[in-house]
Amino acid sequence: MKSWVGVWLIVTLLLLLASSTSLFFASAGTPDEWRTRTIYQLLTDRFAQTQGNTQPCNNLQQYCGGTFKGIINDLPYIKG
Repeated sequence: MKSWVGVWLIVTLLLLLASSTSLFFASAGTPDEWRTRTIYQLLTDRFAQTQGNTQPCNNLQQYCGGTFKGIINDLPYIKG
């Protein structure tokens, strides 16, 4: 369990670093522009497994097997 928390912490810190860095290079947009934008938030572990495995994750206290490759494979679904 401790290693899972460590991985989660590292990923969270990397995402925060990446998002804060991009703020300096991206236009924030006006309130009207933000009203037309779509923002997605997903948990990598819960969203999609790599090889299209659709087995549900019944024990949410354990790793469910979602990967970045699984997210990439499901980008058409997200774009939908």
